[in-house]
Amino acid sequence: MPPNRFRPPGWTNWRPPLILTLALAFAVGLAACTGALAGDSVSLDSTPETPPTPAPTLDPALLPAFEGGSGGAYIERRIEPHTIMPDRPRLEIIKYLVQQGDTLFGIAGRFGLKPESVLWANWDTLEQDPHTLKPGQELNIPPVDGVIYAWKEGDILQDGANFFHIEPQAILEWPGNDIAFNVDLEYSGLGP
Repeated sequence: MPPNRFRPPGWTNWRPPLILTLALAFAVGLAACTGALAGDSVSLDSTPETPPTPAPTLDPALLPAFEGGSGGAYIERRIEPHTIMPDRPRLEIIKYLVQQGDTLFGIAGRFGLKPESVLWANWDTLEQDPHTLKPGQELNIPPVDGVIYAWKEGDILQDGANFFHIEPQAILEWPGNDIAFNVDLEYSGLGP
């Protein structure tokens, strides 16, 4: 055969190993699909197989007692001293001391509040800017989402309700306000 300038010498030597490799890959794939490699017998009849028996459940009484130790065989949970999860709704404002790494969103999330509520409750402390948050600041944490309003002398309940677009009765009925129900809505007798 005359040499071909487009084919390098020995170009036909790669064909037999390639064909053998492809045939072997096909055989392995076919065997894996039919289950022959796993030792399963392949049956062409349509009789249903019996379902496998469930594995026995483990009786905890049969397990050995756990003995904690310093061998590193267990996982310790880190204590989070700032997590506050009350059993009942909180009605009072609490104080929180800002720690290194705290963010307004993180603090609000820790207490189940919206970040805006924490910002509004600390409007003067944070100088109306959440980016002024720094370790050592003491923040007021409201019991629920909303605003904190400190009554001033001369304030009238109806005016406060109008300002916040709520009914005066809602202010009187919220248990955290600690206001008597027999308050005259036109009288400003609510003390600070």
